[in-house]
Amino acid sequence: MTSAVEEVTNDELLTISKHRSEAALHGAAQLPHSLSDVVGVVHSDYASPAAVRLTLRLLYAVYITGPHLGNVDVWTSDGPEPVVLLQALHAYIHKPHASSNDETKVADAMAVALFAAVDSARGRTEASPFRPHTQATLLKMISATLPSPCETFTALVPVTRPQLWLAALFAAGHTVQWCWRAWCDERIVGYDTILSLTTTWLYHLSQEDHCVFPTTRHWHSTFSTAISVDPSAAAVAISALLRLMKQSLTSSQHATPDEILDVVMKCCQGASWLLAASKDGQSSTDLSRRFSDSLCGLFFLLPDGCIALDIKDIIIEGLSYASHDVLADSLAELSGASGFDVASRLDDSIHAICR
Repeated sequence: MTSAVEEVTNDELLTISKHRSEAALHGAAQLPHSLSDVVGVVHSDYASPAAVRLTLRLLYAVYITGPHLGNVDVWTSDGPEPVVLLQALHAYIHKPHASSNDETKVADAMAVALFAAVDSARGRTEASPFRPHTQATLLKMISATLPSPCETFTALVPVTRPQLWLAALFAAGHTVQWCWRAWCDERIVGYDTILSLTTTWLYHLSQEDHCVFPTTRHWHSTFSTAISVDPSAAAVAISALLRLMKQSLTSSQHATPDEILDVVMKCCQGASWLLAASKDGQSSTDLSRRFSDSLCGLFFLLPDGCIALDIKDIIIEGLSYASHDVLADSLAELSGASGFDVASRLDDSIHAICR
């Protein structure tokens, strides 16, 4: 028998559902007939919040979901030019938002993904006219989709629970690498937000959560493709995460959770790919300096669990591509700082891997 509480709850749910349907219908009635005119609704002062959210969903479907469903070049159609859409999104992100509920988070995530897609479509040689103020605003919008510092959040801890706003950010397939390019200096205030986004993205690459990655099957391919877009920018983010992990293992007395080890494994794999691609090239020494200290430190600091042993295997492969002189300097510095015999610990770790 249905209780009175359940009856009230069901009635409330029906009321909310009816209200949302009416709001969506009212929003749809405000939309123009042509796609070019629809873009203006995004930043209109007269459109209802429901109309704005519906417009963002339509644009997301056209410029992000559509190309993923088929080999379609949306910029050759009769729609607006990238610069027009970019201006509309620029106006939207700078408008004050009344609340930060789930609907707003999804809408903002779609706006960020659209901004990344359109800015990428303009071409990397064209300077964006909306920096740095717009970058700061976008960074705040991205940060709003992630846990706040008061929730004991650090850049190394991924958001493991699938969320709709994460799906909107990640399903586009280009948002993270665009963020690497847009914020390619870890000294920028708020760069930890980009690291947090990267951590969560890397974690979900290999998870079977169809909400966040409905079509991803092989994380190696997705990750390597993202790195290839701008290897230098990717190296900044990956090396920053590896350095944070080394610092965390040095100071922490607690066991490292598997979800963090999963992210570290992928970062080590990314570093290995970057080092392999630059071997014997002009950037080999620079990348070796960027990665060698962290990779050497992680090799000795990680425990001997199953995941950690896989990570060490990847580290050995990556360090085989590093400059020998830089690697020797890193090992010497590690030995001097920690006070243990690097050669002996190296033998122990290699034996553990070979068991």
